Order: sequence, then C-alpha cells, then structure tokens
Amino acid sequence: MGLNKKTQDFLSKIGIKEYSDSELRSFAKVLEGEVDEAWTNPTGLTGGMGIATPITPISPMEWKKVPDGTKVLACAFGGTNWLIAEAKKSGGKLVVGKLRQRFFENVTKRYNFADLINMMAEEIVSAVPEVRKLSALAISFALPQKNTIKDYGLDAELLSAIPGKFWEIPNFKPKQHFGKALLSVLKKKYQWKVRKVFVMNDINALLSSLTDIGSVGTNNRVCGFIFGTGINASEAEINYQIGRSLALPKDQILDFMASQKLVPTFEYGLEYFIGGDYLKARVHSALKLLAEGKLIKSPESTAKNILTSNDPGIISTLAKEDRGVVGKIARTVLTQAGQLAGMIIAVVVGHSGYKAGKLNIPVEGSVYWDGFGVKEAGEKSLNLLMPGSKIEIYKASSLAGAAKYAMVLSSI
Repeated sequence: MGLNKKTQDFLSKIGIKEYSDSELRSFAKVLEGEVDEAWTNPTGLTGGMGIATPITPISPMEWKKVPDGTKVLACAFGGTNWLIAEAKKSGGKLVVGKLRQRFFENVTKRYNFADLINMMAEEIVSAVPEVRKLSALAISFALPQKNTIKDYGLDAELLSAIPGKFWEIPNFKPKQHFGKALLSVLKKKYQWKVRKVFVMNDINALLSSLTDIGSVGTNNRVCGFIFGTGINASEAEINYQIGRSLALPKDQILDFMASQKLVPTFEYGLEYFIGGDYLKARVHSALKLLAEGKLIKSPESTAKNILTSNDPGIISTLAKEDRGVVGKIARTVLTQAGQLAGMIIAVVVGHSGYKAGKLNIPVEGSVYWDGFGVKEAGEKSLNLLMPGSKIEIYKASSLAGAAKYAMVLSSI
C-alpha cells in the first residue's frame, strides 16, 4: 500500500528519505575532511575523532608462524552483546569453539569499575569452568579506550565515566587498567593462572581478522569497519571513532530522539543514523512525529513495542512484512543506514591510498549483514563514490581478530 503525498512529504521533511547522489557526495566531502584531520591530528582521547593506538594489525606472515595447536580464550565485550569462546589454530586456520553469549538491553547500564570487572570475570569463568590456566586472554572491547603495551600484554583504560552505548562507570578514574584488574580478579577469586592479556578496541581487533585472505590494505594501511549496535572505522593504527562524525546535518528525527533521551550522550553524530538500536529509535520517533502532525492515529503501542523490543531484527522484519507506513519507514531507515555505510567505506578506503585493483575489506555487524537491503544500499553508495573499484567486502569478526592478535603476540 502506497503512502499519500502529504505523508511522504512529511516523512521527507523530518528526515525519513533516501539520500540523493548529490547529498551522499556532499556528506562524503565533509567526512573526507574529518577523516584527514583525525589521521593527522587524532583527538579522540579528548572527545574528538581519531585515537592513535599502539596496535599494529598482524600480517599473514606473522599468523603463519603461529604453531598449530596454539590456544587462547577470546572475548568480545560489545555495547549490548558479550561473547566468549575458546579459540585454536588448527590446519593453519582459526577455529572458534562454542560461544557463550550475554545480551544487555540498550538502556543505561551503570556499574562501578570493580563491579564491571567482577562481572566480566564471572562470565569468563562460567564460559569455560574447566579451564584454570591460559597462555593468553584476548579481549575485543567495544568502548572508547586508550591502549598501552605492558609486560603482561596490551591493556586499556576508558576515557570517561560515560563512554557511550548507554554504559556508565560512576567511580571512573583515569588509568584504571581493565586487563590488570581482570587478571587480578581471575587469580585471587578464581585461582586462574593467565600469562598474558590483550585488550583492544573491537575495530582494532577486526583488522587482524583476515590474515588468511590477503590484499587487505593499501600502502600497509589496513582498513576495517563495524556497523552493528554501534559503528566504527579504522585505518592502520588509527581508530577513527567514526560514529562521532558530524558529516550529516541533524534532522527532526534526531532532535526528537534527543528530546526523548533516546540517544545516550550530549552530542549528535553519524552513529545515530546507522547504529542498530538507534534505528529502532528512528522508526519509533518517526511514528510519534507523524501522530503529532495528525497524519496517523496514535501509534503508542506500535512505537513502544518497536523501541523496547529485544529482537535485533525487528526493523528488518517490519521492512519485509509490513506494507503500510511502518514498513515504509523501516525500509527507508535501513536504506539510509546502508547508503551511509557505503559512504564511510568509500571515504576511509580512499583516504588509505586505494586507487585500483582488488582489495579485501573486513566488515562486522548485524546491521550491515542482516539488515534488510542494507548491504545492497551500501554497495550502491560505494559504487557511486568509487566507480570501477574492485573492493570485496568480507564478513569478519573482532573476536577472531583479537584471538589471532593474542596468539601472535603471546608466541613471541
């Protein structure tokens, strides 16, 4: 069922519309400037874009040197999803065992530092209770962080008490090192012996995930992307914190989301147009604004059900199955997310120096891979902004990347 022109015009006015080619080129030009500035002068540690890290993606040759049979315990602590599994190199490839999963709703999650560390330790021990001794613990950690090389591996400290993705650490202090604290709890509370721990941002971990593919970077500047609950992009050692980009102007939908406290921070950014749970908030907000404009009847129950749903695929389901206004909004929101994902890939890969030839790119995230029409919209944007490119996008895993990184570094 098609929408009447008045409703379509209203949706377009508040921000629910497919972006035109000229708009995408305009957004890309702004993002190019932001990325170039973040590469030259990374200010992510003080709230801007770009964090310079000491994490060099491992090479295929380094991975090849890791002996078969090497094991680590790998964790991916994301904004809403925690995964833990044993990982082993077998037959030259990484084999990931059975995953333990814990889901967090996208509402404020407030934990003191010690409580958060204890919760992580408890999840780790529960995942593999029979394990008491580890050569290495690999952790992909989704929140913004500063990484430091230590004699016990690679550690991380958060940058603020409100690091994002609705997490809060009320007793935050600078230089609270996650890895060191976690090793201490595992040793004292559970009598575990862990030789080394490697904690890194998920986007940095992702860059080590495609060691058996090859052709993953230009001028040794490997690029990787995440489009899931949150979004990010990285080029070599620079974590762009791409969700903070201001490449898009605010629309009425985002203003409404902010007024209803449906975004977690005081700032706006690109993440709120692409991140998985924010897509639910965009659909919810569009329905509420349509009702305020008296273009539909009160959508209270539908809007609330969308916003509070624990189903990560609810927007895709609505996009596929609903032929009315809800389905139209869902399809448009997902198309926008795909268009912007493709733009981000084009800008970052272009900045790395890529001009032509085959290039393999790791991408992680349910929005990109499972979102209805997202991947197709992303490829269309990429082809618009980089016509003739031979970029192959691979489904990748930051957990796998962290495991490979830990295997290489713990073997040295």
